[in-house]
Amino acid sequence: MSKCPMCQKEIDRLLHIQWGRNTRLYIRVGEGIAIEDLDFTGNSVGIFKCPACKRVLFENEEEAEAFLKGEKIEVQV
Repeated sequence: MSKCPMCQKEIDRLLHIQWGRNTRLYIRVGEGIAIEDLDFTGNSVGIFKCPACKRVLFENEEEAEAFLKGEKIEVQV
């Protein structure tokens, strides 16, 4: 499991935050709701944060994925 270089907690996920506008369709299906994404306009990458300390760790999707896979990635944010 990866360890956050800022707070030292072991983490198996990152928060991904994007800025923009997302258009969704909410559809009633039986007793539940299905959500279909129709369109997204804005920044396609965003930032990746530690879910424990909320510090920004990456601005690059490839580095974020490599970090979660346990590869040695230098945090530059």
